[in-house]
Amino acid sequence: MEVSTQSSSDSVETAERSVPNKWGPSVLIIIAAIAIFAVFAENHLSAAENFSLQGKLIVAGFGGVMGLGILWEIASGQRTFAETMRFWSVVLLVGITTWAIRIYEIESTAFYKFIAPLTLSGFIINHYLPTSLRRPFFLGLGLVAIIGVFGVVSIPAAVGLIGASLVLIGICHLPVSIWIRLALLLACTAGLAAFRSGFVYTGWVMAILPVLAAIFMFRLAIYLYDISNGKGPKNIWDRLSYFFLFPNIVFPFFPAVDYSTYGRTYYNDEATRIYRHGATYILRGFVHLLLYRLIHVEYVLGMNEVTSALGFLQYVVSNFGLYLKVSGLFHLIVGLIVLFGYNLPETHSRFYFSTSFIDFWRRINIYWKDFMQKMVFNPSYMVFKKMGVPHMTGVMLAIATVFIATWALHAYQWYWLTGTVLLTLPDVLFWLILGALLIGQTWLEARPKSKQPSPIAFIPPKVTLVIRTVSTFLFICILWSFWTSPTAHDWVDMVARAGLAPAFTDISAATPADWGVTLASAAIGILLCVITLGIHFGLAKPAPRVKRNLAKKKKDFYGAIVLCGAIAVGLVALQNPKVHDTIGARQLAEDIGASKLNAQDQIMLERGYYEGLISSQRFNGELWEFFMQNPGQAHKMQEDYEGVHFVDSYMEREYVPNATYSAAGVTTPTNQWGMDDYDYPLTKPEGAYRVAILGASRTRGRGVERDKRFTSLLRQDFENESARPNAKYEMMNFSFDGQVAAQRVMEYESKVRKFRPDIVFFVAGIRDSIFDHHARMIRQGVPMPWPFLDDINARAGLNSSMTDTEISRRLAPYRLEFVQNVYKMLGKDLEADGIRGVWIYVPSVDDDIREHEAPPPVLEQYARDAGFETINLANLFDGLPNRDDYRISRFDTHPNEAGHRLIADAISKGLKELDLNGRINMGLSASSDAPEGTDEPAPEQ
Repeated sequence: MEVSTQSSSDSVETAERSVPNKWGPSVLIIIAAIAIFAVFAENHLSAAENFSLQGKLIVAGFGGVMGLGILWEIASGQRTFAETMRFWSVVLLVGITTWAIRIYEIESTAFYKFIAPLTLSGFIINHYLPTSLRRPFFLGLGLVAIIGVFGVVSIPAAVGLIGASLVLIGICHLPVSIWIRLALLLACTAGLAAFRSGFVYTGWVMAILPVLAAIFMFRLAIYLYDISNGKGPKNIWDRLSYFFLFPNIVFPFFPAVDYSTYGRTYYNDEATRIYRHGATYILRGFVHLLLYRLIHVEYVLGMNEVTSALGFLQYVVSNFGLYLKVSGLFHLIVGLIVLFGYNLPETHSRFYFSTSFIDFWRRINIYWKDFMQKMVFNPSYMVFKKMGVPHMTGVMLAIATVFIATWALHAYQWYWLTGTVLLTLPDVLFWLILGALLIGQTWLEARPKSKQPSPIAFIPPKVTLVIRTVSTFLFICILWSFWTSPTAHDWVDMVARAGLAPAFTDISAATPADWGVTLASAAIGILLCVITLGIHFGLAKPAPRVKRNLAKKKKDFYGAIVLCGAIAVGLVALQNPKVHDTIGARQLAEDIGASKLNAQDQIMLERGYYEGLISSQRFNGELWEFFMQNPGQAHKMQEDYEGVHFVDSYMEREYVPNATYSAAGVTTPTNQWGMDDYDYPLTKPEGAYRVAILGASRTRGRGVERDKRFTSLLRQDFENESARPNAKYEMMNFSFDGQVAAQRVMEYESKVRKFRPDIVFFVAGIRDSIFDHHARMIRQGVPMPWPFLDDINARAGLNSSMTDTEISRRLAPYRLEFVQNVYKMLGKDLEADGIRGVWIYVPSVDDDIREHEAPPPVLEQYARDAGFETINLANLFDGLPNRDDYRISRFDTHPNEAGHRLIADAISKGLKELDLNGRINMGLSASSDAPEGTDEPAPEQ
């Protein structure tokens, strides 16, 4: 009995010791992971650029706690050393990649500062949770992402997004027929479309609609289809988490994840192999996004820059290269999900090496191909089969149906993500041509093939394969460039300008040589298409079929980890100045560093933020994200919108008096004179010094509250520093977003002059020598305000039937003459009115690229010739340690409050020097006397 009692006591003691040993390490590691994520979350919510010392100490401390937990689990025998090493080697790779994502500022701030750290901590926590809690935890992760991204801005937005999602999911499970459920879902869609189209406006609803649409526009159809057929996982956690996939909150453009595959692949392999799979996906996507940046900044040409056959080749290849943005995002997104056990397949498979149109379709977006196969091809084929259509005919009809549906769904997706309707000729023709080519190739491959090789075949199979791969790539590049063109006319005009189709420059004047070159170019294009289709006229031996192999789980576990880790570490090190300067890769580091807009994008934003949204954002993630983060910026031309009225003149737009105007999250009232400024009397107050300021968006103060703009700061500084007691300066800001130099002269003549200012500041910038506005006026048949513009138009041979691109190209030789004459016009007006003028060049914070504008020194000389005093601040932002501190965002290079303070200080310094030297008399220096306010009556309105 005693022995038995003692044995029982020992068993109880062993059981008591096993409980902390079993759960202690996991609890310790989970707590540490939560604490570390809390530091990252605080950094995100506080909008701080860097971590505080306290935050760094917390991360270091809990990193040590996590290390103790790891040692404890090995010592207690919970996991072997080998098992622990396998998991934590993946964690290390994910951690390095997460840090690299932050350094390179991949995509939105919400992603690299919140979602990426959430993934890392959640990945660790998920692994140490009991199996039964992993699915609920993954759902919770999606809800945390919603609250962390939307909740900090608007609690109603976060609650609304979750609530609307639950309603849509609930409708799918109503105990009624599928047709009633479909009708209810369509009714909900119509209601949401009313919000998206602007018929009903609610701020937070507009904020969540792109994300809500991204979650449900395709996955809801897949989900309803699968549950109606008894497919897919049945547990509540998978059903909900399928819609609340946490990356979707920051990536509205999302792969069409299949519901059955989502459930079927959950931990369908050894855990650490799945984790490694996800980690390598993330790194692959990261590298694709960096390559996209390099191509986007260094190699992409604007259509108006294509002037030769080589330029055309660069244009089409680089534009197709931009698809790396999509493949990179999709690999990144799927990799994040795979880390939590959902072993999803790859989204793209070496699509640049496709060997035919069918092969291209299978490789370029595998999830979309599978979605269309499941939801459109199979059902439509069965319909045709039941109708008695022969097999091959049914297949081709089903393919045609797929491409019609793809075009329609592409436009549908475009509408929900951007709020605009995509209906352009290039878009329609792209899907029509690609669909026809796939149907043609399907028919060709279905024909019986002779087993006897052609007696004239002399090209070996491997060479045939190379030729066919290159031909496919080049033809797809050409087709892709057509798809991404604003109009078919623009694309044809570009081809003609490149010298490949000179007959289309002027068909009526085309020579036989022009037609010969044009037909030869067309023949080359047709030849590329024929080779891609697999037609070789018996000259080549059939190329071996290339199989599309999905990513394999390599046997060498650590080999892949080490290779990927080395790449990640190398990319992190590349952003260190000592490293990239030592290896001579400074330019490369800058190009793939924090994402920035290229020259074409800068021009797009500088011209007023409204025009050409569709053509510029299709595969341009930077500009697309800018508009996504600035709702309401994509207005159609010639339609009034809040605070702005369109006029039928070269002036084009003006502010509505006593209204409100919103841009970049800042709403300000306009005054009685239609200025985004404080109100002023027409007659200058006695003793006041009146300054009239002409400029564009930087001068108006886009994205900055009125009292923080440099014009207001100058007034405050002048009045505080003036030697005169009770000095009063009126800084009248007549600026308008996107206004070009000629419009500023018109502003002076029509509005400023009657206020009788003492001095006029003409704030110059990139807009002074860009012709987008002038081209638009010509196309609309608007009369020119001055004869010299008619003269330039005549010499350039311009007419309203030309595209904006062609007009801008033809005007390029007259760029300097154009600007010089505009400056002279204003100089003469000021001289006639007896008013001093000061020309001030204010750059954007990232004003590095000036291929499309006259150099600031040239503009300055023209201003001096026109009688202006000048202050050239072109290099104001050069040499700053971090330009991000002075701009609104990485996609909006307008100065923020700190930038406006810097501009105000620089202008003040320049004005004081002019005042001290007697060039102006504003009372800004001790040796000058400010002019007394005039008592002359203002002219009648």
